[in-house]
Amino acid sequence: MRYIPVMATAPNGFTAYFDESGTPDRTHPVLTVAGCVSSIKKWARFETEWNRILIEAGLPAGAVFHMNRFARNLPPYESFAGQSGRKAALVSALIHCMRRNVNKAFSCSIALRDWELLNERYCVAESLGLPYAFCGRTCVAQLLKWAKNKGIRQQDVKFFFEDGATHRGQLVTILKANDGIGPLFVSKSLMVQFQAADLLAWKSRKVLAQVVQYDGPGDTQAYESVERSLAEIKTIPHSYGMHVYESMERVAIHANVPRR
Repeated sequence: MRYIPVMATAPNGFTAYFDESGTPDRTHPVLTVAGCVSSIKKWARFETEWNRILIEAGLPAGAVFHMNRFARNLPPYESFAGQSGRKAALVSALIHCMRRNVNKAFSCSIALRDWELLNERYCVAESLGLPYAFCGRTCVAQLLKWAKNKGIRQQDVKFFFEDGATHRGQLVTILKANDGIGPLFVSKSLMVQFQAADLLAWKSRKVLAQVVQYDGPGDTQAYESVERSLAEIKTIPHSYGMHVYESMERVAIHANVPRR
C-alpha cells in the first residue's frame, strides 16, 4: 500500500483531514463530518505512532483502520470478535495518539429528519447546502476561526476530504464561493490521517444517533451514557457540534435564506 507523505502536501503550514459517517438518504438518522488539523511535524509523528499502534494490536502492516468494519469484526478485524476489552484498548490508544499529535478536532452532525423538515420550509439545500456540504463547511468555518485566533493565515492551511462522499461537488462549490478554498479529495487508503477522521466521525454519529432516535421523556441515564461514550474523544482539544431543527433554523435566518 502506498501512502502519500504528509510532508509533501504543505511543508510550511498546517493540514486538515475530514471524513464523513452516515449517508444523506436516511439510512442513518445522523450524518457527521469530522476531522483534525495539525502541523506538519505533528502529523509526521502521528503517522509513525498510529501505524505502530495498529501493528501492536495484531493488525497487518499497512492496514487501513476503518471504524465501521472494526465495530462489526469484519476483515481484518475477525480476531477482535468477543473481545470487547481488547477493542476498547485499541480505540483508547488511537485516541491518545490523536490527543498527542493534533492541534484541534472538529465535527458537525445533523439530524437528517430535522434538516429535511427545515428544507421543506426554507431553501436550505440551495443556499446552505445538502447535509454533507452543510456539515463540511461548518467544520471548515470552525477551523478557520481557530486559525485566525492562533494567528495562522488561511493560505497556510490545506484542506483534505476523504474521497467518495455523495454531494462532494456541492461542498467544493460552496467552499470556493464563500471561503476561497479549493478542498482536495483523496482516498482514505493513501493518507493515514483520514483514519483518525473516520474514528471521530463514526464515534460522534453513533452516539448522537441514540439521542435523535429517542422520542420519550428526558432520561438522565441515557444522557449520562451518551456523555460517557463521548468522554474520550472530548479529551482532544475540540469543537464538536450537533444541529437539530432549531439551531439550523437560526443559521438559515441569520444567512437570510429565503422561505419556499
